[in-house]
Amino acid sequence: MDSNRVDTVDFYEGGRTAIIEVVDPELNDRVQRVRVELPPNSPELVSKLKKKGISFDAHPVRNDGAIWGLLGNLIFPILLITGLFFYSVAQTVCLVVLVKQ
Repeated sequence: MDSNRVDTVDFYEGGRTAIIEVVDPELNDRVQRVRVELPPNSPELVSKLKKKGISFDAHPVRNDGAIWGLLGNLIFPILLITGLFFYSVAQTVCLVVLVKQ
């Protein structure tokens, strides 16, 4: 940041991770994206970004796993109980057929 190579910063995971776009003059001013783990509670970083005029954005934490976790926790027991039910019905039918013979 002190060498004026940082273009933009995107914060993820509640400010613990940042994706930084860096312009590298050694690579013909190509933009590189770097993932960086940040120390907890670093408010001076935001003020430093504002002071340097670097654009930054904070993205909310996504919670897509909750839906799949809920479905997985419901579907597996339902399939297990249904399978045991059909198994017991099949066993009963087999016993009835054997007794009638």
